[in-house]
Amino acid sequence: MNQWLLLDVDLRFHEKSKPITNRYRGILQGSSGTLYGMLFTRSPATMKARDEVSVQTLVWAFPQHPCTDLQDGGRVVLMDTPSLTRAEGVITKRHEYLSQESTIEGVFNEVRARGT
Repeated sequence: MNQWLLLDVDLRFHEKSKPITNRYRGILQGSSGTLYGMLFTRSPATMKARDEVSVQTLVWAFPQHPCTDLQDGGRVVLMDTPSLTRAEGVITKRHEYLSQESTIEGVFNEVRARGT
C-alpha cells in the first residue's frame, strides 16, 4: 500500500484572483514557508475572486517529506508560483490515505471516484 496526504482546507480567494477550475495544480505553502505541489481532489468546478470554498487537496511530497507544518488548524497559502498568491486558508482536517495506486494521477482518480 502507498500512503498519500489529503488535506481538507477552507480557502478564501483574493479579490484579484483569476478564476481556476477543479483541475488546477498549484503550490501550497505551509506555516513554515515550505512549498508543496498540490491538486484538488474535491472542490467546486470553478473558483474565482472573493470565493470562500471548502476543498480537499492531494499533497505530492508525502510521505517522502513528512509535511509536519500541514496540520489541523494550520494556515496555508495557495499559489501559482512563489510570487503569485491566489488564496489563503486554514486546514480543517489532515488525512493520511492508503491506496494501491502508485501515481499521483491514479490516486487522484481513485479519491475523486470515492468522494473521500
